Amino acid sequence: MNEVVCPAVGIVNDSNFGSNWTETGDNWLFDQYWNQTQTVPLYLIVILFPLMNLQSPVVFNKLSSIVALPTFPIVTGVVSNAFSTHGILLPITQCNRNPQNTVRDLTIAYGCSCATYLLVGMLFFIKFPLSVQCIQSVFLDNFGPDDIMSFLGRLTLLIQNIVTYPIIAFAARIKIMSTLYGEKYPSWKHVLIFNIMVTTICVLGAMFFPNVGTILRFVGACGGLFYCLLLPCAVQFAIRKKENRLTVISVLSYIYLILFGVANCIAQFIIN
Repeated sequence: MNEVVCPAVGIVNDSNFGSNWTETGDNWLFDQYWNQTQTVPLYLIVILFPLMNLQSPVVFNKLSSIVALPTFPIVTGVVSNAFSTHGILLPITQCNRNPQNTVRDLTIAYGCSCATYLLVGMLFFIKFPLSVQCIQSVFLDNFGPDDIMSFLGRLTLLIQNIVTYPIIAFAARIKIMSTLYGEKYPSWKHVLIFNIMVTTICVLGAMFFPNVGTILRFVGACGGLFYCLLLPCAVQFAIRKKENRLTVISVLSYIYLILFGVANCIAQFIIN
C-alpha cells in the first residue's frame, strides 16, 4: 500500500508507506488534460452517450455479470436510495431468457453485492490510519496518484460504469417514456433528447458537485419519501378505503411510514 491522503484537509500519511511523488512538468501537463472533475466527465460523453441510445440492454446485462458513515440519518438516506432504485430491475429483468430464474438470479446478485460492499467497507474503515472524517465517498480518492492498485481499481470501476450506466439510463427511459407516451421507444428523437438531458445533468454534477455520498443520501431520502413511502401508502389507503377494509392500525401504519420518510428527508439537511 502507498500513501494515504485526506483530500479534505490536504493531509498525507506516508509513514510505513512508500515515498511521496513529486509534481514535475509532465505531471502538471497531464493534470491539465486529465482532471477528475473538469475534463474526465467530458471524455466519458464520447464513450457513454452512444451506448445510451441502444434500444436493448441485453448486451450490458451480460457484460456487467463479469465485472465484478457514523451518523444514522446519513445512512438511511443512502439506504432509501438503494431501496428506491430496485424499481429499475423490472424493465431490466424483462429481457431475461428464462424469467423463472429471476428470483434466484436477483437473490445471488443481492448477496454478492452486499458481501462485497461489507467486506471492502469494513476492512477499509478498520484499517484506515487517518481520521474517519478523511474517508471520501469514493474511497479510491484516499490513495495517492502513484498507487498502482488504486489505478487498477479506477480502471475496473470505469469499465463497470461503462456497462451499468446505459442499463440505468435504459430503465429510467422506459419508465418515463411509458408514462408520458405509452410506449417504451416512441421515436429516436424522443430517446435522443432524453439521453442528452440525462448526460448533461450527470456531466454538470460530476464537474461542479462531485460529492457522491451527498448526492446519494439526498436523492435517496427525497426520492424514497415519495417513491417508496408516500405513493405506496396512498395507493394502499385508497384501495382499502374503496373496499371498506381500512382499519385504525393500517391508517396508523401509513402515517408512521410517511412521518418517518419526512423526518429522514429533513435529517439530511441537519446532519452534515
